[in-house]
Amino acid sequence: MKRNLIICIILFTIIVPFMFGCSNNPLINSTDNAANASAFEYKTFSNHVEITDVKNHNDVLTIPSEYNGKPVTRIAPGAFYNDANLKKITFPDSIIGIYNDAFLSCKNLTEIDFGNGLQTVGDFAFADCNSLSSIYIPKSVVSIGSNALLGTKKLTKIEVAADNPKFTVMDGILYSKDRTQIVRCPVNKSVDNYKIPSTVKDIGDCSFSYNLSIKTINIPENVTRIGDNAFESDTNLNNISFPNKLSYIGDNALHHTAWIDRQNEEFVTINKNFLIAWKGTGDTFDIPQGITHVSWCHDSNILIRTTNVPKSVCDLSQKTISSASIINVDSENKTYLMIDNTLYNHDKTRLIYAFFTETDYTVPNNVIEICAFKVIPMRSIVIPDSVKKIPPYLFSNAKYTNTKFSIYCHAGSYAEKYAKEYGFSYVLQ
Repeated sequence: MKRNLIICIILFTIIVPFMFGCSNNPLINSTDNAANASAFEYKTFSNHVEITDVKNHNDVLTIPSEYNGKPVTRIAPGAFYNDANLKKITFPDSIIGIYNDAFLSCKNLTEIDFGNGLQTVGDFAFADCNSLSSIYIPKSVVSIGSNALLGTKKLTKIEVAADNPKFTVMDGILYSKDRTQIVRCPVNKSVDNYKIPSTVKDIGDCSFSYNLSIKTINIPENVTRIGDNAFESDTNLNNISFPNKLSYIGDNALHHTAWIDRQNEEFVTINKNFLIAWKGTGDTFDIPQGITHVSWCHDSNILIRTTNVPKSVCDLSQKTISSASIINVDSENKTYLMIDNTLYNHDKTRLIYAFFTETDYTVPNNVIEICAFKVIPMRSIVIPDSVKKIPPYLFSNAKYTNTKFSIYCHAGSYAEKYAKEYGFSYVLQ
């Protein structure tokens, strides 16, 4: 009798959860997890796993917390790019990083649960997710890419955990915790006339871009930086005040705004020394003497062959540089130096841009930082031990255009660590 009672109890504990759909049952969890895990492709490292791609799946996905006994910690660049099926995604607490472009152009994505472990959201991570109307940022997030939410046309509401140490929300707009930087104004938020608080020093990259309601922006004197694409495509923005303390205005900061459209000068400047738009024609861009800062300022339909840089310029934006085929730098310029089709800072410790056409390239020994290269089918690059800084995935285009692309470097060098971290083939010299 006692034996039969025990059997009945065991059967009851197994069968009842199936009848009522209890998700805590271990049999159900193991089946669901296995099926869910098979929806992804993975890259395995020594102590963690990244999700690199997604296969055919339903519109609701939950990222697994582990794969083959290792924690799933990151979503690789472009892993879910242009996924039209995805509507809702849930991240486990094991996920600490969502890399650049990870969910770019997931146009039907409406709901995101970041979990409680996420630390970093990369550039363009959720850009052009046009169905996303709200987003909640948990306590754990400490870094958000400047254009992570670019082009999210329906985004109306951003919320942040009260105890998040890096971010806060004021007036419905995402700020740094100390309110010195504006991070993001929701694209679909009604703003009209906005007075930026006096605490702000930095209007972040893409912070107000693509907001069609903004007509007037009042910028306080404390602001020293207006980031790249800060007000881009705010087509109704007609009135804006500029502080005298500005030290930086980014590429396309006022591109496609009513304010820029009504400027009649060939060279549109702010505070006399910031050149933010060129409305000229032809294939030669002659920067006027006296200009100190140049932002990307060409119409995209104009092909620039030559850019001439006078001695007064101390800040050329990367897009201004890369838009030309040839850069001529005045010999008296104290900031830039052009040698063998490569633009350096004056002491040649920063390789700013290489206009080379060779498939093999050797970085000079004194270079500490590599910034950018012209995109060509590169076969190899030799990186000396002096180099200590390279942007993430800088050589991705070289890798895609030439599957045999390799980095040549020394054992224990920064270049070797860089190649390992970002998955580039490397050869030790």
